[in-house]
Amino acid sequence: MPLVNLAPKGPFHIGEHVGIERQRVVAHIPSDTIFSAMFAAWAALGLLDEVLAYPWESQPPLLLTSAFPCLVDPAQKGADRIVLRFYPRPMVALRANRDALDALGKGPAHAEWVSETLFRAMCAGEDISDACHDRYLTSFAWFHPHDLDRLPRGLRAAVEAGATFWDRDTVPRVSLDRLTNMSNLYHVGRMVFGPEARLWFSVRLLEPAFRDHVVEALNFLADAGLGGLRSTGMGGFAWSWGESEDATSPAAGYAVTLSRYAPRDADEVSVALQSRHSAYRVVKVGGWCHDDSGRAWRRRQIRLVSEGSVVGVVAGRLQGKMATVTPIRPPDWDDAIRPWPFGERRQVYRWGYAYLWGIGANALQD
Repeated sequence: MPLVNLAPKGPFHIGEHVGIERQRVVAHIPSDTIFSAMFAAWAALGLLDEVLAYPWESQPPLLLTSAFPCLVDPAQKGADRIVLRFYPRPMVALRANRDALDALGKGPAHAEWVSETLFRAMCAGEDISDACHDRYLTSFAWFHPHDLDRLPRGLRAAVEAGATFWDRDTVPRVSLDRLTNMSNLYHVGRMVFGPEARLWFSVRLLEPAFRDHVVEALNFLADAGLGGLRSTGMGGFAWSWGESEDATSPAAGYAVTLSRYAPRDADEVSVALQSRHSAYRVVKVGGWCHDDSGRAWRRRQIRLVSEGSVVGVVAGRLQGKMATVTPIRPPDWDDAIRPWPFGERRQVYRWGYAYLWGIGANALQD
């Protein structure tokens, strides 16, 4: 499974719903956002007929993780300089010395990211007592001693000094009323990445020939941008292929999802989310779409299982679906004035296939 490395050229604006008309920006790019951007790129490039020839709702040609942060060595040259990848903290049982774990307080629960070795150890249900020290729990990630020690000297010193390599900030914006010319000041959030920070995601190609379409989409998006506020210069990046990686198989019947996940039906909900050891967080996803004339419409909101959740595995098939989020037709809509732009031939979907990483029996929550 190839990895894709993204080098941001500037800030990113990836919003997440947190309340009524409120959002916060996040430090990663969700899998559904990546797929929506790819599909928009294929449409702009005139490739929809080729792309839609695949049976997306039954057997998609690829699976995607979300894009997570990583660190690079600024002293190295070349496209692939990544020295450490981060993963979402898995919702697994922490196997460690109880006194050492208690000394960290709520720090592990608040850690959004864990380093690669620590993620693998957690998913395998291994003892992580060596990582239960304040030195390894920073403001932005939880490190395994092996990962911290193998960082280049400059990066390791920066981590130990409390540096952050990506951060949220806000910038002021002004809107003008077209009739009165009155101004209105408002602020927007953005995620800013330092020179040592990158993003990465994994692509599992179920149809090897589909790799060419992934390349075409990424080449387009590198200039067009990912996320929101692209018209103000956000979301641009350079990209390259990274080394391949194989996820572990779900031998214990459970797995961590590295993508957002929409269960296919009630039977899948029963297995994935209602099993004894399932542990998950749900995010509400909304947003906008456009009809063929370019008019903006608010999509239906949907709840998705977030990255890092532990779900039960349905044997013998892919988990998840393309969730329908087509705008709701207003009750007073008059087709005689203007035909409803969405129908059987014009639907809007949200990517919800799960990218699973198997976990061991010792990692299961009681």
